[in-house]
Formats: sequence, structure tokens, C-alpha cells
Amino acid sequence: MNGKLNEKKQLILYVVMALMLIFLLVNIVYAFIQYQDVGVSDFTRRYRESRYMMAGISVFDVIYGAHPVVDAIGELPRNSGYPSWAMVIGIITNFAFLPERIAEILTFVLMIAIIIIAAVLLYQFGKRMKWRREHCVLLTLTGLCISGFWTGLPYLNFGLVIGVLLLEFVLLEKEHPLWAGILLGIASVKPVLAAPFFLAVLLRRNWKCFVTASVIPLTALIIGWILTDISPFTMLSQMSAEGNTYWNNAFFSGWNWMLQGGYSTKVCNTMSMIFGIATALLMWLWLYPSEDRLVWYAVPAVISGFWTYSQEHDRTVQLILLLALAVYVMKEKRLSKRMVLCIFACVVYRRYLVMAAEALGLHIAYQTFDMIYDLILIAALIMLIIKARKEQEMEKISHEANA
Repeated sequence: MNGKLNEKKQLILYVVMALMLIFLLVNIVYAFIQYQDVGVSDFTRRYRESRYMMAGISVFDVIYGAHPVVDAIGELPRNSGYPSWAMVIGIITNFAFLPERIAEILTFVLMIAIIIIAAVLLYQFGKRMKWRREHCVLLTLTGLCISGFWTGLPYLNFGLVIGVLLLEFVLLEKEHPLWAGILLGIASVKPVLAAPFFLAVLLRRNWKCFVTASVIPLTALIIGWILTDISPFTMLSQMSAEGNTYWNNAFFSGWNWMLQGGYSTKVCNTMSMIFGIATALLMWLWLYPSEDRLVWYAVPAVISGFWTYSQEHDRTVQLILLLALAVYVMKEKRLSKRMVLCIFACVVYRRYLVMAAEALGLHIAYQTFDMIYDLILIAALIMLIIKARKEQEMEKISHEANA
């Protein structure tokens, strides 16, 4: 890995690095443009939900008019409401114990810090793998080009943070299960992203990590029940009813065609969940008994994008798939063009295709891009599983030969 590159390969490497730097700068500019158009940020919803929870008032009572709006907290925009444990954890993660403006500034600072942490994690991962410095820099630039960072930042959407928390969770899960469990438990504030990882840990039978991760949302669930005197089941039912008003316009990846065909949101959501969970189970069954941790957790990273409601800022979790792809690219004695194309597609495909369509004045539904994007990610995952299985078989043959 540290051998000297010939001039041609070095030139290609620097050209790709320059290209990724350009993509990164375009993303940053696009984030600034988006910030000008942001109305009510996602932060406002999450912050006020946690404030109402802290005050012992059900968010859904306020939404439905059963409880008056508290002027000191403010109105709740439509489509608000999250699981009660997420709103309780959000008292800390949304800085709900501080005035809203100060909390908003701190959240912005936190997200900038998280982007920097993501860069450090990516670079240090390459260093631990003993890759050349240029490869470490390229990995870092490529990871930061994932557009979820730059769509999440202007809206202050916590999906940006959760993707990086889950990346660190994967890196710690085997050697430091307690710390990994804490990170996964915190990530449960975004259940759409965290839930598939809970299943992944359970199937890996990492009990210390799983129990630690589960204690955090369960404790928060009980605290929410005590604060509001409303059962978690009632709140989940209210959340589902409120969510249906939003999900009609949401992103269901390949299942949005069903919405447009007149099917109810509940039917589409159920189909998405069944398909997502079934796909994940089949992938894990196919991968087993490989011990490849990155590929194992690349499965929930990909599934999290289409098993239920998902938007672009939730895609920072694809950092895990990116690392798995990068490892296999660096293992190849010859450059795997298919792997490189998968990396390129999973990082820059969706955002730039959307931008190109807008520039050309084409009115293409975002859901169309989402469906193609998810198919590309699934294809990349299949390639990784095939390679992981081949490695497992080669190790088995080698072990038997030496026995």
C-alpha cells in the first residue's frame, strides 16, 4: 500500500482528488444557497418538541388543539411529532434546556464539528489501514462529498449527525461494545436510521452492545411516560396519525409509485418495511459466516435509505458503505472499475443528477432518482458480499490445507 506509485497512477490520483474537491466545493455552495430558502428548519420542530416534553406536555395534544400553545415555547409546525424517547433524548441533543436561538447556534456549531470529526475518522481509518497519504486524503474528500452533509446542514437536520455516530459505532462495535452501544443508543433519536443497526447488532449476538444501546431509548421512553402521564403506545399511535399527513409527500424511494397509484400511505409504508427487512435478512444470510464487519453493517446502511421514510440528509450513513467499498478497492491488485464506479455513484450520483435535471429544466420526480440510487447501492452491496464470501472460502481452504 505504501509502495511508490508510477507517474501515470499518481497523475490519475491527483486528478480524482481535484475532482472530488470541486464536488465538495459545489456541495458547500449549494448548502449556502439552500440556507437562503429554508423556512422552518428541522431544528425548530425537534427543539420545540423536546421543550414541550420537558414541560410535561404532549406534543400531539398541542398539535391537535387539546392543549394551548405555550408562548414561551412557540407553535409547533405541522408534521411535527417524533417517538417519545427521541423527544426525551432530544432535551440534551437539541439543547432544549437553553433558549431557542442559543440552542440553534450551538446545533449549527455541533454539526460543523461533526463534519470535521467525520473527516478525521475517514483519514485516520486510512492511516490505520496503512494506506498512502494521498489515498487517505482521497477517502476523506470522497466521504465529505456525500450530499447528506450539505443538505442536512442548512436545515439543521440531525440525520447529518446520526450518520457519523453510526460510522463511529461500527468502528468501535467489536473492540469497545460498551461505547459503541452508547453511540447506537443516542442514534435512536433518529429511529429510521438506527433501527436496522439494532437488528444488525442483535444478529451478530453482541449482547453487551445491544443491551447498552437498548437501555438508552427504553429509559427515555419511561421518562417521557412519567413527564406527560401518557402511555408510549398512545403517543406512537398519535405520531402515526400525524405522520401520515407528511408521508403522503415524503420519499419512499421505489415505493412512491404506489402513492401516485392511489394506494394509502400505510400500505406503502408497510410494503417498504417488509421489502427492506426481507432484503436485509437475505443479504445477511448470504454473507454469513463471513466475519467482515464493514460489509455486515453496510447492509443496514443501505437498507435505512428505503425501508421507510428517508430523505437526502439521512444518507450520511452511506459513509459505512463507502469504507467497505474503499477497503476492497485497495485490496485489488488491479483497479476494479466497477468498485470505483460504485463509490462514485454512492457519493455524488443523486445530488448532481438532480442539479443537472434542474439546470436543463427537466421536471423529474426526486423519487425516480431515489429509486435508481437505491438500486445502485444494492448492486454495490451485492458485489461486496460476493467478494467477502470468496475471501471466506479462500481462508477456509487455506486453513484446511495447513491443518
